Amino acid sequence: DQVIFEGNLTVVSSHKIVIGSNTLLKDVVFIAPEIEIMDDVKGEFQCLATQSIQVGKQVELEYPSNLMLLESKENGSGGLLEIEEGSTIQGAVMILTEKEPRISKSSPQMRIKKNVKVEGIIYTPYRVTLSPHIQVNGSMYCKETELKTPSAVYTNHLLDCQITPSALNKAFISTHSSTNDKNQKMIKWLN
Repeated sequence: DQVIFEGNLTVVSSHKIVIGSNTLLKDVVFIAPEIEIMDDVKGEFQCLATQSIQVGKQVELEYPSNLMLLESKENGSGGLLEIEEGSTIQGAVMILTEKEPRISKSSPQMRIKKNVKVEGIIYTPYRVTLSPHIQVNGSMYCKETELKTPSAVYTNHLLDCQITPSALNKAFISTHSSTNDKNQKMIKWLN
């Protein structure tokens, strides 16, 4: 049976949230330490986590969806935001931090697997690991990129990736990490 959650709903948990493919979601916000989006999920929703966000294969998140891993001074180090093969995200994929970002083995990690399409913004003050055949219609901001192949690991290399800011819809509005922006606009009104 399909489970439907629609409209101005916030789900907060102190434990992991798992979103299954039998769930239809629109205008829902999930807040938890860990969020897992299973394969083949379709919807329009926001995810805010402090430890991990894992997106399965062939997931389709419509605008204005957001995936945000939040690193605070209190929640320690580490964390993972990972998007599996063939998924499409329309919105923002972000790691935000209150700390002074330094790349190390304990830094939060963002991994984007092959054949993923992001229509919007990818942002991390750390490293993003990109597999081949990534398409970004929008912008990507990061400290550095990483490419892993069977024979080597390359820093600041891309392989068969397209990052095209001009392909982003002119009506796109993103989440801002600063409240000082005087040009803020409404993304979507929830009744």
